[in-house]
Amino acid sequence: MKINYLNVPQVLAIHDQAVRRFGGSFGVRDIGLVESAIARPRATYDGNDLYRDIFDKTAALLQSPLKNHPFIDGNKRTALSSAGIFLKMNGYSLQNKHEEEVKFAIKVDNEHLSLEQISSWLKKNSKKN
Repeated sequence: MKINYLNVPQVLAIHDQAVRRFGGSFGVRDIGLVESAIARPRATYDGNDLYRDIFDKTAALLQSPLKNHPFIDGNKRTALSSAGIFLKMNGYSLQNKHEEEVKFAIKVDNEHLSLEQISSWLKKNSKKN
């Protein structure tokens, strides 16, 4: 299965849209951390994907900005929106109400959930389109 990935301009646009919609400060604190978050789902070792399926890849994409805070503000909103768009780009959609997804993103950030926990939640709460 061919995976469609987000790129830096797309994630920067997602961030700007999230800040416009929900408030906060515009701006990138560290563009290298944005690039790293976007590259993480593509990571390989010895020619093999480190993240084996779309949910592990999405979990990596969601976890990185929550852990590293590349933006001045809106890291949770950007991470959550990017994850949802990444899933849609690859034939899946989250099935929760927005409030439940926000609670989950806060939980990931506050409780430092593992990649496996995030991936499991995404798989349980997603539907193939």
